[in-house]
Amino acid sequence: MKKIFLLSGVLSLCLTVVAQPKWAKKTEKAMATLHAIQQQGDTISAPTFYIDEQGTAFCALHPLQNARQAWIQGNDGKTRLVSRIQGFDATYNIARVSTSGKGKTSFLPLATQKLTKGETVYLAPKGMEDKIVEQEKANEYAYYTLSRTADAALAGYPLMSAEGQVAGILQTPIQAHGAPFFALDVQLPQSLKITAIDANASCLRNCHLLKQLPTDESQARSFLYLAHAPAEILAAYAEDFIRQFPTSPTGYIQSAKTSIAQKDYTKATQTFNEALKSKASPNDEIYFSRAEAIYNYVLTGDTLQKDWNLQHARQDIEQAIAINPLPLYTHLLARIQFSQQDYASARNNFIRLTETNMREPNLFLFAAQCMEREGQADSLILSLNDSAVACFTRPYTAEAANALWLRSVRLRQMGKYRDAVRDMNDYEHLMRGRLSDEFYYQRFQAEFAGRMFAQALEDINKAIELKPDAPLFHAQQAALLYRTNQTDQAIASCKRTVQLDAQFADAYRIWGICLRDKGEIVQAREQLKKAVELGDTMAQGILDAMK
Repeated sequence: MKKIFLLSGVLSLCLTVVAQPKWAKKTEKAMATLHAIQQQGDTISAPTFYIDEQGTAFCALHPLQNARQAWIQGNDGKTRLVSRIQGFDATYNIARVSTSGKGKTSFLPLATQKLTKGETVYLAPKGMEDKIVEQEKANEYAYYTLSRTADAALAGYPLMSAEGQVAGILQTPIQAHGAPFFALDVQLPQSLKITAIDANASCLRNCHLLKQLPTDESQARSFLYLAHAPAEILAAYAEDFIRQFPTSPTGYIQSAKTSIAQKDYTKATQTFNEALKSKASPNDEIYFSRAEAIYNYVLTGDTLQKDWNLQHARQDIEQAIAINPLPLYTHLLARIQFSQQDYASARNNFIRLTETNMREPNLFLFAAQCMEREGQADSLILSLNDSAVACFTRPYTAEAANALWLRSVRLRQMGKYRDAVRDMNDYEHLMRGRLSDEFYYQRFQAEFAGRMFAQALEDINKAIELKPDAPLFHAQQAALLYRTNQTDQAIASCKRTVQLDAQFADAYRIWGICLRDKGEIVQAREQLKKAVELGDTMAQGILDAMK
C-alpha cells in the first residue's frame, strides 16, 4: 500500500509539471522586482514585469509615492533605473514606468482581447491554473473575479491567458483571509497617460522621480507651468520639453527661469543665447522673457551681473516688439522706461495701452505717476486719476480701492479736501474693518482742513481708540477741541499728550492758549514758556503778545 501511495504522489507531481503552460519559463524570465528608496531611507520592493524590449514596465504605484530613487532588478540579475513615470492610477494602485539601462529586456506580450467568464487563465510566475468566474466593467475596461482565494503575496503579478499573454494584473486582496482574487484588465495601465493636471498629483507629491511629459505640446506647456518640484526636477522637465518640442521656446524659457530661481544667472544667460541660436520660434518670446528676467533682476538691487541692466532689458524688449508688437511687450517696455526715468516715453506707452485689450485702471495710475515726476500740472494728473476711477462703476468693489485712495491723495495735495473725503469714505466702505489708525488720522487731517469738524472729531477719536499711546493723536485732538470751543476737553487732551511725551512742545502751546482764553494768565505763561524751552517759536510770539 505504501508503494501505491508513493507511486500515486509521484504521478500527481508529474502531472502538475506537465500541466504547466509551455510559456511559463519565459514568463518567469520576464518577471522582475521594483526597488524604491523612500525619502526616509528605507526601501520598498514589489513585483513588476516588462512589457517591451525597451524596458517599459507595469508596477504598483505605492512604492513610488515617496520615492527618491527606484530601479528594477530582473530575474536575470540585470538592473535598470526607473527614469520616468509614464502614467498612473491611484484607485487601482498601478503605474507604467520607463527604465534606462544597457541592452534589451525580456518582456511579456499584452493581450488585446478581454477575458470571458469561464475562460482558463494562469497566475504568473508559476503558471497556476485558474478560472474567470465573473467579468465586470471598470469604465471601458474589465475587472475580473477569479475562482482562487486571494493571496497577498501574488498581488501585482500578471494574469496570463492560455496563449501566454498578459490579460490582467492581480490586485491586492480586499481582506486578509477568504476573499476572492481580483484582476485588473491590462489595457487600463497600458492606456494611462500623464496630463497637465498630473504635474502636482497629490499621490506623487513626495515623489522625486520624473514624470513623462504629455505628448500634446499644449498639455506639456501647461504641465511645465503647473509643476512644483525641486529645482533639479524642474530643470529636467525643461530639458525633456526641449528634446520633445525643439521648435518651441517654452523649454528654453522654463530652463532659464529655473536657473534664475537658483541665482545661476550665468547658466540662464547661456540658455537664452542657445534659444536664440536654435530653431525655437517665435524669437519674440525669448527676447521678452530675457528682458523680463533682467528687469526683475535689476529690481532686486543686485548689480553683480554687469550685462543684466536696464539698457540690455530695453534692447531685448524692443527687439521683441519689432518682431511682434504685443501689448504685453509694450507694458514691460513702459515699466523699463519708468525705471530709467524716461517718464515721457513711459507715460506715452501706458496711455497707448489704455486703447488696447489690456486697458485697466493701473495703466492710468502708472501714467499719472509719470506725469507727477515730469512736473506736469495737477489738473492733468487728476484727470488720469479720474480715468482710473471711471473704470469702475457704483457700487464699487474692492478692486476700486487703490484707485479711490490714490485720487484722494491727489485731491488733498490740490487742497480739494471735501472731494478727497468722499473718496476716503468710499475707500473705508470697501476695506470693511481692515483700516489702521493711520487712515483715520489722514482722513481727520482732510476733514479738519475742509472745516468738517464733527467728522474730524469722530476720526481722531477713532485713531486714538486704535492707538491710545500716540501723543500726536492726543495733541491733534486738543487742537480740534480748542477750535470748536471745547476748552476744558482740550486741556485734558494736552495733559494726556505730555503724559505720553513730556517733550511735546505743541501740547504745551495749546494748553497755554486754552488757559489764556480762560483768563488764567499766570498758568498760561508757565505752559507757553515750557513750549518755548522746547523750541516752539509760535509760543514765543504768543507770549510776546500777552505782555
